[in-house]
Amino acid sequence: MRSLPIYLIIFLIFSYEVKDGDSLVEKNDHTIGSNLMLINEEWMGVYLNGRKLGFVHSSIREWERGYIINSRAYIKLKAMGEIQETSFTQESYLTKGLIPESFTLFQEMMGHRQRIEGILVGDTMKLEISSAGVTSKKEVGLVGDVSISGALGFVIYKKGLEVGKSYSMKAFLEPLQIIIPIEIEIKEKKGIELKGKRFEVFVIEERYGNLVSTIWMTEDGETIKEISMEGLESIREEEDVAINFEGGIIPISSFITMSLIKPDTPIENPDKVRMLKVRLMNISDPDLIISDQRQKIVSKKRGDRGYEIRLDIRSEEIKEGGEALSVKSKIKDKKSNIRYIEDTPEIQSSHHEIKARAKEIIGDEKDAWKAAVSINEWIYNYLEKRPVDTFSAMDALKSKEGECQSHTNLYAAMARSLGIPTKVVSGLVYSPEHKGFLYHAWPEVYVGRWIALDPSLGQTTVDATHIKLVEGGWGEQLKLFEFIGKIRIEVLDQDF
Repeated sequence: MRSLPIYLIIFLIFSYEVKDGDSLVEKNDHTIGSNLMLINEEWMGVYLNGRKLGFVHSSIREWERGYIINSRAYIKLKAMGEIQETSFTQESYLTKGLIPESFTLFQEMMGHRQRIEGILVGDTMKLEISSAGVTSKKEVGLVGDVSISGALGFVIYKKGLEVGKSYSMKAFLEPLQIIIPIEIEIKEKKGIELKGKRFEVFVIEERYGNLVSTIWMTEDGETIKEISMEGLESIREEEDVAINFEGGIIPISSFITMSLIKPDTPIENPDKVRMLKVRLMNISDPDLIISDQRQKIVSKKRGDRGYEIRLDIRSEEIKEGGEALSVKSKIKDKKSNIRYIEDTPEIQSSHHEIKARAKEIIGDEKDAWKAAVSINEWIYNYLEKRPVDTFSAMDALKSKEGECQSHTNLYAAMARSLGIPTKVVSGLVYSPEHKGFLYHAWPEVYVGRWIALDPSLGQTTVDATHIKLVEGGWGEQLKLFEFIGKIRIEVLDQDF
């Protein structure tokens, strides 16, 4: 089995109700009975830089039709004097041929809940995603060698542990409802000492882009240890040890420290910076950096630890008149912008409450840019700034709280409900409190041209310390792992 899911860190770095109706998994007849055989059970303690962060518990049972995998990941942090808990609980069904039949996933993140159910019909995983009393439906094609992430460790074991063996496959990340390509290589077999015991293990490397996880697995398929990224590791433990937090609870600021990028030159009053010139260093692929209406790539060159990219970034100036569209007008470039007005499980732009509140905010306004600004100001004042993110726009609207992702999802839902194309952007912004760049999310709207706003910081147009790294949904946001813990920034010039 796998240890801590790497996508959980995405949630950490940035009331559940289901609508009436049958659940998807109930439609898949799993009459199990009592004829179950326990194959494997594991408890893993999860640590960040040697300090207890949480635990993972998993079990695999075999029955006449295949395998049942149960897993739970639990994280406990301290934020603003309060204990914040995050948990993922999942039950998955696989056929004898390791094909994922169905799964049910419950996620609770600091008081916010989401349920995801999936059932495979042909080559399509049909999904129902429910949070804040709203249920969305989605379909994802599972063609070829695809494993659900909750079963990936078991699938690797069943494919055979042989030194030198390597293969490519795909993983379906259930919480994010996306498929990613991964490369698996069994590097070596060796003996290791762990907590006074000796194990013979296979060292398995799992790679997604430049993100590498290393797994130590016995020939019986038991995971002894896993390192998912620098400072984050999971270790096989007895249950009483795995669930023990006697060493104290890690503050959420530890994740800030892990992701903070301190430039050589501090930036005073970043919200007033209108022009910023920087050098980004240790970039694995120069094509990862975006050049757009605000930030321009000046030069690229290979350095000792990757590429160095020179960027010029400016805060946009908005001139009155001539640049805005009517809220109800047609999108000029419909083919390329259609995805920026669609409804998604995170951005429920077609929900009647979202549409009604957006119309209430803008009133009779017909100018798209003025409408966009009104929504920006309203969300900034409406949502309480708390170190907790929500699962969706409706979740944020109902709870009235959240971090940057919550602000951005709610903004995108409201703007799209009015017909304004809106992107979800993630990147870096300078924090005067921490004297460095932190990972952040904000929206961009199309009103004759793309313009970036920031409802989290209350900026009508973003300051020049906003460095865009990715744009789009979860599939794009996973690319942030290409930067976390690696990127360095040198400030070359700044102007106010």
